[in-house]
Amino acid sequence: MDHFSTKPNNKGPKDYLVTAIHFQPQDDTQQPKLAVGQSDCILFVYRWAAQDDSSEELVWKGKKSIVNKFLESAAVVSIAWPPSTASQCVYALTNGKIKVGNLRSNKSHILYAIDSFTVSLAMNLSGTELISGHGDGSIYKFTFPTGSQESSCVKLCDSPQTPLLLVWCT
Repeated sequence: MDHFSTKPNNKGPKDYLVTAIHFQPQDDTQQPKLAVGQSDCILFVYRWAAQDDSSEELVWKGKKSIVNKFLESAAVVSIAWPPSTASQCVYALTNGKIKVGNLRSNKSHILYAIDSFTVSLAMNLSGTELISGHGDGSIYKFTFPTGSQESSCVKLCDSPQTPLLLVWCT
């Protein structure tokens, strides 16, 4: 088991919480990455130089370094990596905004925003659709644009409870 220290937003005190953590889907052409969302309104993306332990499994050892920082206006609460796009990371903020961060340009933009704080995210296996759960019990589905289809965002349902965890199966 390995561990590492996270960093505060602005070299300030360590009075924040790690609120979301998600490993990037792995392929053989890229170095492993880990997105870490924090209550001090930042998303850090770490890369590490994995050490070969002569096994088929990825080992969380080696030097960790921050490769991307996304400073935000609210705490990051959930993260989803599109499985087919290694250069983007989708994340949710407590203010209801769902954003996508471009790891190449280190810039982000809003996919959509809801008038209720976000608590959870899940992405389908193909990376073409995303669902988000919100504090008022609502669940929304966002469809990414394709060559012939524009993006769309629709409310799927209202739950009597807050959907703290969403999972997309199949």
